[in-house]
Amino acid sequence: MAERPEDLLLRSFDARIQQAGDTAAGAFWPNETDRRTRFDVMLDVMASRGNSQAVLVDFGCGTGELLGHIEARGLTGITYIGVDRSEAALAHARAKFPDATFLNLDVTAPDAPQAKILTVSDGVIAAVEERSAPVCLSRARRSGAGR
Repeated sequence: MAERPEDLLLRSFDARIQQAGDTAAGAFWPNETDRRTRFDVMLDVMASRGNSQAVLVDFGCGTGELLGHIEARGLTGITYIGVDRSEAALAHARAKFPDATFLNLDVTAPDAPQAKILTVSDGVIAAVEERSAPVCLSRARRSGAGR
C-alpha cells in the first residue's frame, strides 16, 4: 500500500520532536510568542462564552501545550480532550498532564469512524454527520504551513 501524505507528515513531526523536544520549535512554530498568541486568540473565543461549560477537542494536540495555556489563563468550565497520531507527542502531553484525556487517533485514516456532531443551543438541536478529517485542525495548518 502506498504511503499517505499524512504518514509523511507524522514522521516529520516525530523527527522534529526528537530534535527540538517539547518546545515551540518542536511543533514547527517559529517562536514561543507566536504560539502563545495563537492560543490566546482561540482561548479568547472560549473565554467569551461566560460561565457555560464547554468541551474542547484539540485535534493535532501535539504535546498538549494548549491545555497548559488554558490552565495558565485560569479558564474554568472547559473539559479538554487532546487527540493526536504522534505517540511521541502524546508521551510528552501525558507526562505533563497525567489527569487529562489524550487519545491516539488517526482521524484522516480511510477507515476512520464517521463523526456525529451534536450542537445544542437554546433548545435547538442540530445533528450533522461528517467525516472527521475535514473538521480536524491539522498540525500542518497549526504549524503555519502555507502561510
